[in-house]
Amino acid sequence: MSKPNRRSFVYIVILFLAIIFIINGCNSVFPPIPGGNTYLIISTAGLGGTISPFGETSVAEGSNKTYLISPEEDYDIYDVQVDGESLGALEQYTFTNIQKNHTIVANFSAKPTSPIYVNPQKYQITATSTAGGTIQPEGTFNVIKGGDQIFAMIADPGHEIVDVLVDGISVGAVPYYIFDNVKDNHTIEAIFIQMFSLTMAVSGEGSTTPSVGIHVYPAGTVVDIEAHPSSGCFSFTGWSNSVTGTVNPTVVTIDSDKHVTATFQLGFKKIYNSTTGNAYDTIQEAINEGNDWEVIHVCPGIYYENIEFNGKSVTVKSANPSDPSIVASTIIDGSGSNTVAVVKFINGDASCLEGFTIRNGSGIDGGGIYVDESSPWIIRNMIKGNTGSNGGGGIYLYKSSGHIIENTITNNNTSNQGGGIFVTTDSYATILNNIISDNTASDKGGGIMVYDSSSPIIFGNTIINNKSYSIGMGGGGICVDGGNPTIKENNIIGNIAAKSGGGIHTSYCDSVISDNNIIGNSATSKGGGLYLSYGSPEVLRNKILDNEVIEAGGGIGIVESGAVISDNTIQGNKSDSAGGGISASEDSSPYISFNIIKNNDAPNGGGINLFESTAVVYTNTIVDNTGVYGAGMFVFNCFPRVTLNEFYDNMATNEGGGIFVSTSGDLLPSDARTTGWGYDDPTGYRLNIPNSFLDPPVGEEYEIADNKFLGNKHEFSSPNYSYSEGAHVYFDK
Repeated sequence: MSKPNRRSFVYIVILFLAIIFIINGCNSVFPPIPGGNTYLIISTAGLGGTISPFGETSVAEGSNKTYLISPEEDYDIYDVQVDGESLGALEQYTFTNIQKNHTIVANFSAKPTSPIYVNPQKYQITATSTAGGTIQPEGTFNVIKGGDQIFAMIADPGHEIVDVLVDGISVGAVPYYIFDNVKDNHTIEAIFIQMFSLTMAVSGEGSTTPSVGIHVYPAGTVVDIEAHPSSGCFSFTGWSNSVTGTVNPTVVTIDSDKHVTATFQLGFKKIYNSTTGNAYDTIQEAINEGNDWEVIHVCPGIYYENIEFNGKSVTVKSANPSDPSIVASTIIDGSGSNTVAVVKFINGDASCLEGFTIRNGSGIDGGGIYVDESSPWIIRNMIKGNTGSNGGGGIYLYKSSGHIIENTITNNNTSNQGGGIFVTTDSYATILNNIISDNTASDKGGGIMVYDSSSPIIFGNTIINNKSYSIGMGGGGICVDGGNPTIKENNIIGNIAAKSGGGIHTSYCDSVISDNNIIGNSATSKGGGLYLSYGSPEVLRNKILDNEVIEAGGGIGIVESGAVISDNTIQGNKSDSAGGGISASEDSSPYISFNIIKNNDAPNGGGINLFESTAVVYTNTIVDNTGVYGAGMFVFNCFPRVTLNEFYDNMATNEGGGIFVSTSGDLLPSDARTTGWGYDDPTGYRLNIPNSFLDPPVGEEYEIADNKFLGNKHEFSSPNYSYSEGAHVYFDK
């Protein structure tokens, strides 16, 4: 019987153990395989026999594992060692209720009757260790010639293996070592060293080498440390805790756990040009002397200025725009007394303004920032408490394509339009990942106003708690009047319009409004969530939830628009009059398809209200809506095409749990009168005939003109929401 190549296996085992040691550290000898409930058993056999299974075996915690030891012809089992302990000449061994890693070694000797028998020669292996850990097994051991022996190095807490010496020669900091096919005496020594932590910290604006955090070193290590101020605004003022003084860089000797803090404070500079090194007293002076593409750093402080970039492409930034405390303490204050914005970009600026608080501006166009035919980058600023008497309390853009990114635009007021941002006259700005909150407009666009053929990208913003007070138009969150912005992936929440469009108001607009969360907005007239008029915008994949309106369209109000309303979730919206989910009126012709219209409420049309509208209502799920007339849908004075929808479990307190059709309305296709929507009497009036397909038995689904109806109820002619005639579709003829 031939044996596996044991020497190759030994090398593989050592390499495997070294990898485990590198990954898991010195305090994890044979750590559990990832998952926390699996352990490893390593088996090996000396010359003259086999052990099965051989090598590395993964076993589950609490399980049992049996090993079979088999000698070759002319050999006997000499000894079996488990975890370094000799157990004698066993033919098998079972590990039971396994809770840790194990080793097992089988050694063999030639039979006395064998022709190859020689009185077994034995060799000694002496295993020792230094303080800080143990070697297992430890002591002096006799190993039969050709046998194997495994040793494990286990460090004490707070220590690591630093080296293993075999016959005085280093084999590295290995957690295990296997003597294979022993033919001589040997020694093995495990050397351990104590480890200490170095914790680096900062006070103020700066960093350190090594980096801030906890690092571990062997005792006696000398570590170079250095403090780095974050910008020219700050200077290093000294070390504290385990190291003191102002020498930088310096060293620390790791003879115990150390904690070192580098302290930084504001320096003597206020404003400086990092390219030239020149320092200035005012931001405007630095801009005037700067050149294109240079960077001007402004240290924390309050700067009472109204600054203008004058067509230069320079960067003006605070000491650390990513630190909210630095942004809050680096303030450009317009004093509220001038009729100009705090910051102006004109004449083709491609400048960058980053990391400031812009406040107390009072301009005609733009209180905080005014942009005229320029394309600046306005990044990570706090723009608050500014007023623009005409428009743009926070930011005003005219014929510009600026980039407004990651700003907080809040508590700005304007007497006209665009409380937070006003975008006008062929502007193509990118408005990305901003927080636009608590702004007000006396006319329209509490958060953002888009006007006059402008097409900005409005993406990823949180637009919350803004207000539009005008009874003429509206748009508490966003108002679009004559532009085509892309409005995508925003959170538009809790905005209020005194007229229409609590969340979004559009007029003369063909925008794409997609993938937004439009939640908890309110309006007085139409469109608690969205108001769409005089255009054909696409409203796609939005969540339109819990919006409210007094008149019509709790979720969406549509007037004289060919809007596409598709793949939205329209849920929990409410109107005090008509169209809890959607209201389409006044010659509108929307295409309403593939929406979930659920749990909405209104007296007329809890789900959908169609008034003088040539709508197409196609493949929607209209479910669990409530109302007085037409809980699912109310149709008045119009002829919509309604097909392939599902009307389920809608409830009306009067007529038409599923659909209510008024005397002046009808449902297309008109040629389906006798095979689709209902019957005519000799006078030409539609009747609700008992026991017809409009009079459903409980729990039975009907298909009417390719629409599915199930579980719709109304209280007409009987109390407690019955399944009486007309509960699915009621024709008031």
